Amino acid sequence: MLKYFVLLILLHDANVENLYIKANAILYAIKSWFDNNLLELNLNKTKHAIFNIQHINIASNLKLIDHSLLCLATNNLNCTCIIIEKVNCIKYLRLYIDFKLNWNYHIDYLKQQTKHTQHKIGR
Repeated sequence: MLKYFVLLILLHDANVENLYIKANAILYAIKSWFDNNLLELNLNKTKHAIFNIQHINIASNLKLIDHSLLCLATNNLNCTCIIIEKVNCIKYLRLYIDFKLNWNYHIDYLKQQTKHTQHKIGR
């Protein structure tokens, strides 16, 4: 029995606004597929990140939102739907990847794990 799975979706667009439009459409399609197959998408564990190697400032008003059908049908401007949290670093398949696509966060994590293991061995 499948309890959970990890899904990674990578999108590319030179225009950040278009990227969020695509991402919101894909989120809606995934959520619809889950609903149609009587599955639940755990939105508390769902995160998104913008990988940005050019160090361009990205507007903070752009959001990835899980809109309800009612919200979409009424084109509600005062939407209270769930906003998917934006993070600077994502853990995927036990690797930490930060928004600059460098390994600093993962290396720090490995250092911490090594210290923890050395402490346990030293007991």
